[in-house]
This record gives sequence, C-alpha cells and structure tokens, in this order.
Amino acid sequence: MKKITLLLIMLTISFSYAQDLPLDFETSPVTADMTGFDGGVITVEAVVAPQSTGNSSVNLAKLVKGAGQPWAGAKIVLDTPFDFSTNSNIEARIYTTAPVGSKIEFKAEGVGAASGAKYAYTTKSGEWETLTFDFLGVTATNLTDLVIIPWMPGDAQGDGSEAATFYFDDIIQTAPPAATCDDGIQNGDETGIDCGGTICGACPEVKLPLDFSDASQLFTHDGAGAGGSVVLENGKLRFNGNGQAYDQAYLDLTETFSTIDSDNNTFTVRMEPLLVPAGEERTHLLKVSIGAGAAAIEITGKSIGPDEQDVTFNFGITGAELWNRITIFMDFGPDGANTYNAKVTDYLISSISLGADPAIPQVPPTVAAPTPPARNAADVISIYSKTTASASVYSDIAGVDFPNWGGNSGNVTPIAFEDDLALKLPEFTYQGIQFPETDLSGMTMLHLDIWAQSQGVGLDLIATGGASNRVNIASNDGEWSSVDIPLTAFPSLDLSKIFQMKFYGLDGANADGSYDIYLDNIYLYTGTALSVDKINVLNVNMYPNPANGVVYFSTPANDALTVSVFDLLGKQVMDAQNVQSQLNISSLNPGMYFVKMTQGSSSATKKLVVK
Repeated sequence: MKKITLLLIMLTISFSYAQDLPLDFETSPVTADMTGFDGGVITVEAVVAPQSTGNSSVNLAKLVKGAGQPWAGAKIVLDTPFDFSTNSNIEARIYTTAPVGSKIEFKAEGVGAASGAKYAYTTKSGEWETLTFDFLGVTATNLTDLVIIPWMPGDAQGDGSEAATFYFDDIIQTAPPAATCDDGIQNGDETGIDCGGTICGACPEVKLPLDFSDASQLFTHDGAGAGGSVVLENGKLRFNGNGQAYDQAYLDLTETFSTIDSDNNTFTVRMEPLLVPAGEERTHLLKVSIGAGAAAIEITGKSIGPDEQDVTFNFGITGAELWNRITIFMDFGPDGANTYNAKVTDYLISSISLGADPAIPQVPPTVAAPTPPARNAADVISIYSKTTASASVYSDIAGVDFPNWGGNSGNVTPIAFEDDLALKLPEFTYQGIQFPETDLSGMTMLHLDIWAQSQGVGLDLIATGGASNRVNIASNDGEWSSVDIPLTAFPSLDLSKIFQMKFYGLDGANADGSYDIYLDNIYLYTGTALSVDKINVLNVNMYPNPANGVVYFSTPANDALTVSVFDLLGKQVMDAQNVQSQLNISSLNPGMYFVKMTQGSSSATKKLVVK
C-alpha cells in the first residue's frame, strides 16, 4: 500500500511540473518554474481587471522590468526541446500599457546554437493582442529554454512601473500561414514582397532613383544588435536607430549601377534627421556592393540639425564594377574613443538618387595661412615656409623641388596672400615634393597648412629606397586648416632617410582634377604645438543647407558675425552686420552662393544652396 501511495505521489508531482508548449499558466508552469534575470521578475498570478477584459483565463504570467539591465527578462525551461521543422512560429497573447511599437523579444536557447533573437512589436496599448515570432530556419535540436525580453523605449532600464509590466498568456507553437500575394511579407517561393515565384505576379523593378512609393523599395534593417527598425511611413523610409555601432539597412536593386565617371558618381539622399539639436552635425556612411559580397566602396556624408536636407555622397572616379546593393549607416561619426556615434536617432528619407558630381565652383583663399610660431632653429626642419620669393619664416632646406610625375603634377605655383606666399596645386590629383635625403628622426611632428575644397587629401612620407607610409589629412572645407601629424603615424619607416613627400587625392570630387588645393608652412618640429601669431580660420556652423528663407549660424563664442554673400560670378549680393544667429535670405534667387562669415580677425567661406 505504501508503494502504491508513493507511486501516486510521484506521478502527481511529475504531472504537476511537466511543462511544454502550449503554456496557459492554469496549472503549469508555476512561478517556481520560471526565472527572472537582470532586473526581470516573473510570477504566475490570477487574471484581474483590467487584464480580465478580453481574457477569460484564470491565470497569466506577469513580467515586471525593474532597475537592472536594459535586457531584463525571464526564462522558462521546457521538458521537451523545441522542434521548428513544421511549426516554426511561436504565438503569444500579450497585454501591456507600454507605448505602441514596444519591442518584444523571444528566443530559444539550450545546448548548441541558439535561435537568435526574434522580434515582434506591439500594436496596442492597454489591450490584449496576439504577437507572432518567426523561428523559420532554426534547426538546432537541443533548445529547451524560452527566453522572453520586453524592451523599454530607447532600450532604457525598467523602473517597475505599470508601463514596465508585461502580461503573457497562451504561448503556443503554430505553423506559418500559407503564403499569399497580399500579406505584406516575402514568404513561400516569392522572390520579393508579395511578388515573384509560382503564384504571385512578377516583381517590380527596383532601380535608382528611389522615392519609396511602394514596398519593393523597403530597406532591410541590420541592427548589429538589439532594436531598431526600418519601415515605410507616408511615402518615406523611416530609419529607427537602435543606438548600436554599425546600425544599418540595405536594399538590393534589380538594376545595377556603376560609379565609373563623374556624370554618375554622387548619391544624394534627401533626409530629415528627427529630434537632432539645431546645429548638431551627424555623419552618415553609404556603401555600395555586389550583394553581401566583400567587394565594396564606401564614403561618408554629413547632415546638420533637424531640418529636411540633401546629403551628398561623392564616390569620385572608381572602377567599372556593376553594383546592386546600397547600405546606409545612419550614424557613423567617430566619438572620442574612435568608435562610432551609436546614436538612438530616427531619420525620414524621402528619396535617394545617383547623379553627377555637384557643380561647385572653385573658391580660392582670400587670406593668408596662419603664421607659424617662433621656434628654436634646432627644433625645426622646414620644407617650405616662404613669405616672399627670398624670405621665409624658418630656414627652408635647400634643393626643394616639385617634380612632374605625370597627371596634373609639376605645375606648383607660389601665390601671394597678404604677407605670405602659399603654394597653389592646380587641378589637383597628386603632387610630389622632393628634397635631398634628410634625417627627420630627431623631430616628433609634421606640420602643414592646407586649403582644400570639396575633396580629401592624403600624404605619403617616402624614404630612400621607396619605403613609404600614408596618412589622411583632416581639413575643413574651403578654409585654411592647420594640421599637426605625429611622426609615430608613419610606423616602420626609416625617418633618417626621408627624401620625398607625396600629396594625393582621396576618392571624392577631386579625383578627376576638378579643384585646386593650396599648401603652406610645411615643416617638421620637436616639442609641443605652439599658438600661432595669427589665426584666420573661423569655426562656424551654417544650417540648413540647402536653405529657404532663413539660414542659421552658430559659433563657439556666439559673438556677432559679419556675413557677406556672393554669387557664382563673385558679385556681392548681400552684406549684413551684427548677425547673431540667423540671416533672412528670402531676397535671394534659387541657386548656389558663397557666404563669407567674419568674427573679429577670423573668417570662413562656405557654399550655400538656396532653394
């Protein structure tokens, strides 16, 4: 009799704690069968108002996200491993007062490869709804853990409030619905969303330009981490950033394109950065590739502030590859740690087009480069620092030459600006500087002043025998920039045998020799960078650009500006004194202008497009 009683008890215990899908929380699982983690607390509780509206169950699971980690959640361990071979969907009834669009994550874990995160987004707040999580393609056979993570807006931590509370019921496994040609997803043997394959009609062509007028132009989001999405919204592409480095989205075109010539090498993305502070600059990266292949080219563009604006990505003259994939990294500017912004920012993109190099007229300097500071002669090796044909700031080494190496090189011309003599490199593609072999090993820094417009410039330092190292020069567009490069940026180079420098154009608008650049004050020194006698460069933001009606300015000092506007022929069409933060430009006709901004002894000239 005791044996029979013991057997019945054991069977009762076994049946009481057996748990597999479907989970209805009526008899199992119970609170003790589930585990919260990293601030998540999960319990089985009776259904009460308001959750009783629309739910006739007796019990449900309640998951509260408290202080802890943004990924706080819960785990339920099943007795039988998941089998997604036929029933590849998991459906769950969910109730929350969190905002509509809240992200819910389900994933299966256990022994072997995990399923990866599967997301669904709420469409209701304060009501029950059924969400579906797609596990199609998950083939691992030892996954017994169901992990549930509700995410807070902006991937913030929970606070234990009702808005951080999520109720679950009736978690079941189902087969995916039969594919149809109007369900808004690519399924069955479709080759696109609701198109192609044996049932649906042919897919529409997806080619440039893009205007986001139909679902075939919807990018695919690759968040490189949790969160984020890309959706079509009122005829625009909405990119919801997730705050992850390398957050991106891509689109495969049905018609290829190339960037082989200057008539077809510049992407223009019409975008509206949402909630970006006025005057704040954001860096974006656009990459083109052949599908997901490794061969790719990429370049950055910049937006300023929250207004709708055109951001251009100029690839210069590249090879004849036929590209078919466009990938956009919406926030890709380096921060202080040399990683990437990882901003949680949303963008609305209304169009993407491919066209010719922007027609930007050449604007030469109007002022001299900053005057180098006084230094001990033993602390400087000067390549070029002339102020006149016979005088220089430092004692330049003898035998400096600007050779003709083909292309547009060999045409370097000294040009006088105020009391200085800068070097003009016309129609710049690349240019060498040659001098007798010189020992630079006692120096620590390389200095130069550069004026470059709508182009990137790099520098090779070359030793006898041909060994060289290369760096890119960071400069501002259309103004003098003083650049100091540590010689440690040229590793494994014998600095005791340097005899050449080579300036070269990076991929961009300068690759075809469209623009001149100007160089001055090229020297090596040891010690710290000293203040200069004369600073001519003004750090100023001008936005939006293009503009219509009003253009805004911001400077670190926030002092008044003198603003002069010139047309493409150099005629001054507007002059304004004591400009604090904005200028009315409603009197200007649509077109391109140049805006010179002066504050004290500093000035900057920038191009402006008036719509």
